[in-house]
Amino acid sequence: MAALYIGVMTTDNVFAYEEQKVKKLEFSVDELVRICERLQQENVQLRNERAQLLAEQSQLAEKNYLARDKMEKMVTRLKHMESEL
Repeated sequence: MAALYIGVMTTDNVFAYEEQKVKKLEFSVDELVRICERLQQENVQLRNERAQLLAEQSQLAEKNYLARDKMEKMVTRLKHMESEL
């Protein structure tokens, strides 16, 4: 009878061990899901920031072009005025 009881305990221990492994795997999967969700949110945020930076870059490039054009016109006028003197 004692041998039978030890066999049942061993089987119970195996089931408990397997259950523990499954719970650990579930925890790991849940953690990976949380990480993936966080990374997706960060990705969306970074894409939005990138879009804003590209729009700002475009605006600055336009302002730079307008300033350069204005300066070139002023220099041209000054040279023209100088040649008239």
